[in-house]
Amino acid sequence: MFSRRQRRALLIGLLVVLIALIWYLRTEDRIVLASQTGSDLPVILLDGFRSACDVDDEMHRGTNVGVGNMVRDDNCLSEIAVFAQENAMNLTTPVVTWTTSSTDVVTVSEAALLRVPVKVWTLSGIANDAVVHVSKTNEIYNKMRAGLLFERDQTVDATQTTITVASCENLTPLEMAYPPVPQKLNVYYVPRVTAPVTGGTATMTTNVNGRWCANDPNIILIGSFAPETLAHELGHSLTLDHVAGPAFDSTNLMWPLSTTRTGLSIGQALRINANQQSAINRNGIRAGATRTCPDTQTDARCPALATGIPPL
Repeated sequence: MFSRRQRRALLIGLLVVLIALIWYLRTEDRIVLASQTGSDLPVILLDGFRSACDVDDEMHRGTNVGVGNMVRDDNCLSEIAVFAQENAMNLTTPVVTWTTSSTDVVTVSEAALLRVPVKVWTLSGIANDAVVHVSKTNEIYNKMRAGLLFERDQTVDATQTTITVASCENLTPLEMAYPPVPQKLNVYYVPRVTAPVTGGTATMTTNVNGRWCANDPNIILIGSFAPETLAHELGHSLTLDHVAGPAFDSTNLMWPLSTTRTGLSIGQALRINANQQSAINRNGIRAGATRTCPDTQTDARCPALATGIPPL
C-alpha cells in the first residue's frame, strides 16, 4: 500500500506527465519572420503538405505563426510568401526544412523595399506633377504590401517640345527626341495620349489618361491624368491587367476609368513581384524565383487574383 505522501507524489507525477503529453500534442510547426522593418502585421501565404498536398495559399497573419504539422513532400509545391508594409515581398520556394516533427521552425528574413528606378520625362504640365504622382504611387504600393519603392530620376522639363501627341503605335518621334534609358521604366508626360478606338482602325483614335506600351514595355505615356494614373500604368508594366467585378470594384488600382483606385490584392502583389515579365524581373531589378501567372490563372503556383482583397 502507498502512503498518503506517496499517493500524492504519484498523482503529481501523473499530472506532470499528462500536462507534458497535452503540450506535446498541441505543438505545431511555426513560421517566424526576422529583420522586419516597421510594425505592420504581415500576410503569409503558405503552400505545402500536411496529410496530402492539401495546403494551397493558406493565409496567416503575424510574425510568429503556428501552421500545424507541415511535412516535406517533394511531389508537392512547398513555399512561403510574405507581404508586409515597408518590406520587400519574400518568396521562399521550395521550403525543404519541414520534417515529420511538429516542432519545426522556418525563419524567413525580410528585407527593405525593392527600389525601382523610373526615368521621368516632363514634356507637358509642370515638373512637380511627377513628384506628386510618384509619391502617390509609393503610398499605394506600400500600403498594399507590394514591396516596391519607385525612385524618380531627374526630371527633364521640356515644356516647349514640339511633340504634342504620342501613342504606343508610333513611338519613334518621341524616342528619337528623348531616347529612353535602357533597362529602366521611362515615363513620358506629353500633352496628349491617344489610343485606337475599340473596334476601329489605326486612323480612329481617342484621347486617354495614360498608356503602358506593350510593344515597348519600358515606355509609359501619361496625358490627361488623375493622381493615380501613373500608379495604374505602372501596374500594367508589372504584368497586371484591368479588373472587373464581382470580386473587384472601382477602388482597385487596376479598375479602368476610376478616380478612387488605391487597392491591390495579395494575389496581385505576388504577380507584381514573381511574374517573369514584370518590369522588376525583366529589367534585372529583382533577384529571386519567377513564374508566369496571368491574372486569369489559378493553380498551385498562382493564387487566385482576388486572394487577400483589402481590408485584410
